[in-house]
Amino acid sequence: EPQPGRRINKALQRNDETSSPAAMRHPHRIHITGAARSGTTLMLALMLTCFEIDAGHVRETRLWRVPMRGRRVVLTKQPMDERLALLLARLDSQLHVIYMLRDPREVIVSIHGTAPDQYWSNLRAWRESVATAQPWFDHPRVHVVRYDALAHDPDGVQRALAAADDQ
Repeated sequence: EPQPGRRINKALQRNDETSSPAAMRHPHRIHITGAARSGTTLMLALMLTCFEIDAGHVRETRLWRVPMRGRRVVLTKQPMDERLALLLARLDSQLHVIYMLRDPREVIVSIHGTAPDQYWSNLRAWRESVATAQPWFDHPRVHVVRYDALAHDPDGVQRALAAADDQ
């Protein structure tokens, strides 16, 4: 679950600032990433349902392809997008990254609905994802969410994301 001292709801609660023309030109962005089969789709569905997101992309979308004009909060997700997302988080104060972290054994055997007899990831890909993301786990706009915490207590994860403090 997310560590204390993080804020993602800042973008969702400040209607006075986000309704200004300047904010509309550069909206708050939330990007979900992690290893393939780590729970990015589940997190996307929950974020779209539980938070006030006015531009949620239901398909996998890289950050640099998102149309940004005229929106207050843009939500995207792309597994294996850690390198780009974390680099941009360092440069863009309006970007928050949710990194999904799942037990590698679960990632490897996770079943995809379109081809349940096929494996979609491997241990090497999981290791590379975590190795790329781990140095960023303490960044104030990077929020690490464990898949098992999300699956067992989605309300608790939502509360933790909403109540986290910005640094």
